[in-house]
Amino acid sequence: MLSLNGGKIYGPKQSGALYVRAGVELQPLILGGGQEHNLRSGTENLAGAAGLARALELAQNQRHQELRRLMQLRDFFSRGISKLAPDTTINDSARNQSPHILHVTFPGRDNERLMMQLDEAGVQVAVGSACSASSQQPSHVLKAIGLSDAEARASLRFSFGRLTSKKQLAATLETLAAVLAANR
Repeated sequence: MLSLNGGKIYGPKQSGALYVRAGVELQPLILGGGQEHNLRSGTENLAGAAGLARALELAQNQRHQELRRLMQLRDFFSRGISKLAPDTTINDSARNQSPHILHVTFPGRDNERLMMQLDEAGVQVAVGSACSASSQQPSHVLKAIGLSDAEARASLRFSFGRLTSKKQLAATLETLAAVLAANR
């Protein structure tokens, strides 16, 4: 099976699709109505489905160009962070790296504090995945890539998207430099 979230590809929020391979049997969670071969009830969201289809089409048509653009932005930002804070570690894999995410460890820094100060300055970053947001434990993913608990608690995730510009990232680097300087 494969699930798609329309909001993640700039389609309508709360739209999505589920691909189910032939032979996989599903059981309905809510009975009644008979939509989707009796697997769900309720009125189909035709506008959401049409918007999702268009978002998929645009993503497919722009994927090569957007991949190059995001890689250039990630590389620009990575170089900028390395210049302003040479003691940082960029947690990446040249071979298996998402072009839209940069994960950075700032040794000796408190990622929660950095996140709050950046947020107050208008820069949104993350300290972990959304699914582990309520956990006080270091991310199991960060531990799996070899980070210690202290390193995991000193790491931030920067994400880039279709609307991210080099100018915005340059401004973010300036803000980050000020926040890091204030926390020495």
